[in-house]
Amino acid sequence: MFANGFVAFLCAVAYLITSSKLLFVAFVAAMAEALSDTVASGIGSSAKRVYDIFRFEKCLGGISGGISVKGTLASFIAAFFIASIPLCFGALTVLEFVLVGCAGFIGAFFDSFLGSILQVKYKCSVCGKIIEKPTHCSA
Repeated sequence: MFANGFVAFLCAVAYLITSSKLLFVAFVAAMAEALSDTVASGIGSSAKRVYDIFRFEKCLGGISGGISVKGTLASFIAAFFIASIPLCFGALTVLEFVLVGCAGFIGAFFDSFLGSILQVKYKCSVCGKIIEKPTHCSA
């Protein structure tokens, strides 16, 4: 939660101080990325076909760095949903809407990439699955 909300928090505070439109757009983009990533993880973890975005190999749903068609589609919809809210109230232009939606979606992909290469992972000595916890299959 801290990682997903910190950038948005900083942008919101800076916007309140400066009233800069750029900071408002950055705030909405950060919120779009946060929801996009959260939705992708929640929906994508139930997918049958999940692949590690960096290693290009099959992995379990819910593993950091894993992507699926279902999760990717949900991520795209979530990013543009968040961008549509200020658009409906006239706070974003159509160009800013597109930029925010794309930034949120790309940010979620980047988060998956970082999860793939930076998240500590273990291989279960019993079943051979790649996992994120040191114990699995009671071993």
